[in-house]
Amino acid sequence: FFLSNKTRKVPDFAYFSDKNFLVIAHRGGLGLRPENTIRAFRYADSINVDVLEMDIHSSADSHLVVIHDATVDRTTNGNGKIEDLTFNQLQSLDAAYHWKDEFGNYSLRDSNVRIPLFEEVLTSFAHRRMLVEIKVNSPWVAQELCRTLEKFGMEKKTVVASFHSDALSEFADVCQQTPISATSTEVGFFTILHLLRLDFIYPQIPPAFQVPEKLGPLHLVDSRFLQQIQSRNAVVHIWTVNEMERMEKLIKLGVDGII
Repeated sequence: FFLSNKTRKVPDFAYFSDKNFLVIAHRGGLGLRPENTIRAFRYADSINVDVLEMDIHSSADSHLVVIHDATVDRTTNGNGKIEDLTFNQLQSLDAAYHWKDEFGNYSLRDSNVRIPLFEEVLTSFAHRRMLVEIKVNSPWVAQELCRTLEKFGMEKKTVVASFHSDALSEFADVCQQTPISATSTEVGFFTILHLLRLDFIYPQIPPAFQVPEKLGPLHLVDSRFLQQIQSRNAVVHIWTVNEMERMEKLIKLGVDGII
């Protein structure tokens, strides 16, 4: 796989220029450290992953913060919506409160693990590539994300994804040097054409297709799916894969990265 991957084209973005298979740490590696925290990103960096994946929201006072959910309830000792809390309020919460280690212990509670600013992540890990998902359908967040990436010189080292077509479209308009991932609508449309064996008529493949291996009972990723996307200068990354056997199978199949 690695030899054949070197010979084919990749999207015309610096992010993909080395043509290497990418190991992408989902939320910084949420099984190993508290998700979307500096502690998680630091550990993922220490084991030399290729890409740090993270999610962004906006606080009530317009700071980009790194957290997956729309509320703080699942991951912290607080409650409420991100959009209703100021950054200082978010910083007062324990972002490791509900995280358990491999022994089932809350071993990182009360150890100063906080919800980080997106700028804090960029300050510490600008040497890594990043995959950032916009979690809110906000043109302002898309614009602010672009400004922040440019401020830190990360616009060419980041892929941006979102389930929200409006936010991703806005980002693509203002940050044209940064590759984007296909939206769920685009993936759905391509999948329908793929099942009908009409995928060759899909109008324009985004630089990255980041998809699950399966959609419910439908086995999505097969050799023809990969060929149709990769032959048109796009890459395929699969989420979320934690089992070694599945990883080996997907690598042998020829995917470009695993989240």
